[in-house]
Amino acid sequence: MSIKIAVGSSDGISIDQHFGSGRIFYIFELSDEGNYKFIETREVRIGVEDSVLIACSDNENTGCNSSSNSGCGSVCNSGGHDEPGLFTKINLISDCHVVLINQVGKGAEKLLLKNGIGTFEAKGSIEKAFSKLYIYYKRTKQLI
Repeated sequence: MSIKIAVGSSDGISIDQHFGSGRIFYIFELSDEGNYKFIETREVRIGVEDSVLIACSDNENTGCNSSSNSGCGSVCNSGGHDEPGLFTKINLISDCHVVLINQVGKGAEKLLLKNGIGTFEAKGSIEKAFSKLYIYYKRTKQLI
């Protein structure tokens, strides 16, 4: 058995996105042997007239400064969240079992969990986080 993981990253190497303001998810598959493979990149973009558009690609890499909400496709509104924007992100990763993110707010975490997506906060390299995540899943017997 394997699990699909959405990682909030601006570069595919480091976990550096906040769920509310991040717009890029790297999708990986973690196998029961501890191996993982990159599947694709998914991006949320703000389009014409502020409607949210979803774009998927395997090589596009445009980051967002999570400390600034201006012009980056954020669903954060000065600390609050635009719930339809959060649902757009959740729908974008709805086939994933887990989101691995630098930071997730309590409201977003509740919505993710209600939609069957577990949350793990981490900083640093994706590779190190996957190693720890694999150990966690083996201990909890969720990857058997």
